[in-house]
Amino acid sequence: MASTLVTALLGAFFLPTALAQSGPSPTLAVKFPNGLNVLDSGTNGGLNAVTSSSYTKTKWAWGTLPKHCYDTASGNGYCNPYDVEVWDIKYSECNVAHTFCRCNNSPLSIDQVAQNFGRVPVGARQWIRYVSSHPAPQCSAWNGGNNMVFLGNCVNRQSVTFHEVAHSLDSWAVGSSGSAYSNTQQWKNIVAMGSCVPDDYSKASWAENWAQVAVMSAYHFNVQSIWNLQVGCMADQQGKSIEQLNNLYRRVAGQTCTRSWQNDPTVCMGPAARDSGNCNGINSLSVQSTVANNSVEGVTIEPAPVLSKEAEAAEKERILHAEEEAGLRKSKRFSA
Repeated sequence: MASTLVTALLGAFFLPTALAQSGPSPTLAVKFPNGLNVLDSGTNGGLNAVTSSSYTKTKWAWGTLPKHCYDTASGNGYCNPYDVEVWDIKYSECNVAHTFCRCNNSPLSIDQVAQNFGRVPVGARQWIRYVSSHPAPQCSAWNGGNNMVFLGNCVNRQSVTFHEVAHSLDSWAVGSSGSAYSNTQQWKNIVAMGSCVPDDYSKASWAENWAQVAVMSAYHFNVQSIWNLQVGCMADQQGKSIEQLNNLYRRVAGQTCTRSWQNDPTVCMGPAARDSGNCNGINSLSVQSTVANNSVEGVTIEPAPVLSKEAEAAEKERILHAEEEAGLRKSKRFSA
């Protein structure tokens, strides 16, 4: 998600040609020229002041971590796996805990990450698998395989969290079985009915466009009516998003989770953890624990999502963009 106007402009106008044509028209006006971070504060405290669900937390003993967390930390060069803390965060509305993985030098504390995620209503929160936090020069985030990764200091950037959760809703809650609603002709036609989009980053792709409108819907449900901000230039987009997200981004008293994703196997952090006897019988990275796939007190545990090649390619592009804006890699968007 773009954190500044400059990075938003780069994302919108210096993508490869094929990608640049896969979103709203670059000639459309923008409602919020400085990005949707303007919704994080202001009236009623903005998105940053949304009430977070209460939770309990339990830290794993050092030595093992979920395979996703190992792959994210090591494969992307974010963190030494030995330095990853693993926490089970159990929110009050759900009998199944979310597992959080935090590099021990992340600028976000485990409670800051848990509170950010807890501001998302449970109806939407239940579509996310793992949440991770790693150090980076600037705030950014990405969602891959319904796993959210925060990069850098994203304190007081609640719009980032709602944006990343929206990518999962687009493909699995509003869309179906990984097929994103944002890529349908219906949504493209709705966008074309208006004269503007939320911000410049909304032009990067149809998925980013839908996710940014979803952030505005989160504001509408949890802060104040979005119509108070004079968004008539994109009334059709906004109206459709509010309709779709009414039971997802609106906090409903008494609502509980009804589903969750199956967890990854647990793996050993590495030889040092194995040799010290902290891998619980898991002898190497290739020997993993098994994971049951059962219902837990009325919560259906569904198999981990399998992405199409098209969806995987789109996610890789989002990860690349997030790493660029987080300052973890030099932008290549000016390359010929």
